[in-house]
Amino acid sequence: MINILTLIMSPGFDFAAKFYQMFSTDVGYNGDQILIEGKRIKRVTMNSLADLLNALKTQVAVGEKQFLIACHGSPDGLLIPAAPNHSSTLTGDMLDRLLDAGDNLSGARGKLVGTTDKLGKKLFTSESQVDDLLNLIRDVRKARIERLEFRCCNLGAGPGLKKIHKLLGSRITAAPKVKYVWLEGIFSGKAKPPQTSAEWNIQLKHNKKSINSLPPNKRTFTRDNCIMSPISFANGSEVVAGLSVTKEGSINRYDLTGYFQDWESVKGWTQVFLENSYYYYLKSGCNPPGGGFSKGGKLYIIGFYTPTGPLPFVFPGDGFRFTEQIAYEM
Repeated sequence: MINILTLIMSPGFDFAAKFYQMFSTDVGYNGDQILIEGKRIKRVTMNSLADLLNALKTQVAVGEKQFLIACHGSPDGLLIPAAPNHSSTLTGDMLDRLLDAGDNLSGARGKLVGTTDKLGKKLFTSESQVDDLLNLIRDVRKARIERLEFRCCNLGAGPGLKKIHKLLGSRITAAPKVKYVWLEGIFSGKAKPPQTSAEWNIQLKHNKKSINSLPPNKRTFTRDNCIMSPISFANGSEVVAGLSVTKEGSINRYDLTGYFQDWESVKGWTQVFLENSYYYYLKSGCNPPGGGFSKGGKLYIIGFYTPTGPLPFVFPGDGFRFTEQIAYEM
C-alpha cells in the first residue's frame, strides 16, 4: 500500500480534500492501494506553475517522492496559469515552449521570454522571472519524483500527459482519461434500520419510487452490492440505493443526487465503492484513518464520469473499471 502525500488545488477542490480526510483511500493506475492520511493532505494555492513547482520542491527536500495532485486538467495539459495573473495555462503551445526552454534547446529561452497571449499581453514581466521558473523546473526534475498521480479531468486522454510527465521528470505520471468528479452527496436515508418486514417494505417502496424518478444517467445498487449488517427479512437482490449525476456545473463539477434505503445502506455502500474494501478485508469493522462515513453526516465522493461506457460513473471500489480510466507514462 502506497502512503502518498496529497496536494489539493486551493481554492476549488475542497470536496476532494474532504473526501480524502474522510476515507483516506484511492487506487493507483496499476491497481495499487493508495493510503492518504489526513496529516498528509496539503492545500496548495496554484495561481501559477511556480506555485506547483515550489510545493513539489519543498516536499521532496524533506524526503517525499510520491504525490497525488488534485487540480484542473484537460487532454492538452493542466489548467493552471503558466504565470501569475495571466490567462495562458500549461497546455498546447505554452507547454511546448516551457519544455523546449527547460531542455535548453537553441532559441527556446528567447521564445519563452517573448510569449504573449491573444491580446498581446506578455506572459513574463522580466527575463529573471523566466530564469527563476526554468531553475525551478530543473530542480524538480533533479529530484526524480517516483510517482505523480493526478486527479484532474482528461489529462490522460491526449498529448498533455506525456508533456507534463516530461516537464516534471517523474518516473511514473498517471492521470484520468475521463472527467474526474468530486462532490458532496445529497441523499436521503432513514436514521435507523427498519425493525420489521412491514417497515422495510414501506421504506423500500418509497425508495424505489425515488430511484425511479432519478434522471436516466444513474446507477442502482442492490443489497448484495454492499457490505451491510444482516437483516433477516431483507432480500439481497432488492435495489437499496440509487445515484445520479443530475447536472453539470462549473468546468468539471457535477451534482450528485442519491437515495439509500437506510443509514446502514449508506455505510455499506461507502465501504465497497469508496474505501475499496481494503480495511474491511484487513480487519473486520475497522475504519480508515479518516474515520469513514458517520451516520447522519455529509457524504463526500470522488469518481470518474464515464457516460459513454457501460456505467455512467465509476468509483474506486469498482476495481478494474476504475483503473482502466487512468493512463500513465513511465
